[in-house]
Amino acid sequence: MFELENCAAFIATNAAKILAEAFENILKEVGITRAQWSVLYFLGKTESNNQKELVAFLKTKPSSTTRLLDRMERDGWIMRQLNLNDRREMILLLTPKGQEIRNQCLPLGQEFSNQITKDISETDLQTFYRVFDQLIANVK
Repeated sequence: MFELENCAAFIATNAAKILAEAFENILKEVGITRAQWSVLYFLGKTESNNQKELVAFLKTKPSSTTRLLDRMERDGWIMRQLNLNDRREMILLLTPKGQEIRNQCLPLGQEFSNQITKDISETDLQTFYRVFDQLIANVK
């Protein structure tokens, strides 16, 4: 008989909510949301930054991402430039203010990652990653 509390998707969803809320509370102290942090992280890590790639990374809807980017641009964290090779596309760039906030948050992300994985062996973490990859592959 099916039991929801033993369903991998239910367990993963609840764990994700708990972890996301905990990290969100850490980021609040800096004055940033988890969604904003994800954008700053992505833009600082990749070479070609367009909205389509960002949407794929965040697993969000394009319209939600556009609203988020509008707010971040208004607040001076990012800027958009027309791609001269494809004028239908906008390139997303960090501003100095956005880079500063990103740099401030990187250690927070590392500390949080260390905190939630403490006392878990590297072997167990690799198994965890493989299992989640397989869960996702099974859905696709």
